Amino acid sequence: MALKLKYGNYTHEAGECAVIITRQALLSGHGVYHGFRERWDVQGRLHASTQAAVSTSINALQAAYKIHNQAIGLYFESGTPTSHVLNPLSTMGGTRVVQPPSFPEGRGAEYSTFRNYTLAVEAEVYDYSEPLLSWTEVLSFQGDAGPTWGFLLPINAAPQKQLFTQASTQTVTQRGMAVGNNQYISAPGPLWPEHEHAELRVIEHELPATNTKERVTRWSYAFEAAAPQSASPTTSPIN
Repeated sequence: MALKLKYGNYTHEAGECAVIITRQALLSGHGVYHGFRERWDVQGRLHASTQAAVSTSINALQAAYKIHNQAIGLYFESGTPTSHVLNPLSTMGGTRVVQPPSFPEGRGAEYSTFRNYTLAVEAEVYDYSEPLLSWTEVLSFQGDAGPTWGFLLPINAAPQKQLFTQASTQTVTQRGMAVGNNQYISAPGPLWPEHEHAELRVIEHELPATNTKERVTRWSYAFEAAAPQSASPTTSPIN
């Protein structure tokens, strides 16, 4: 039993097309799987009784595939859908005609009573089961709470090294970024709450313009202590 390919309201003749469906995994910068890119490559042949009828079929094919964001699928002759149906509602950004109908054959009896064509439709399907796409945190330590010194610069003598204070403070910055899969990940708490300059705390939520499934959280905490501090960056809360 031959199958029919449908794109939106346009239906190809049964057995008219050879359809190749490929999927490419989508991975975050840290290698986390979060969906796939699906591509439908279609090779077909239009049939008609006259050259004028071939032109009519070509025009209808081109008009159908000028429209993006349509469902594409293979159906049995009864109209029942097969396992291969790509609905734009299940994709991120809808389906896209990435190769409009092209006509690669120009020899022999082409355009007499038939016309060979190729086209391609593509979409991205996301998997939201992994909430975290990437996580990074950096600790920056400045100073060691030890003595401070500098140089006295006399007008008519060489610079003189002098002790300014017997002790100082150490400052630490804790900053990081988490990329959530269609959700914002909560920022971790400050590592040393008792030493935090809370007035300098920054928490940011960003929605990237080019990939709206990603949700970016950034954080920055500033600390100051009278003794050297020691810690490791916060590990990801989601493994």
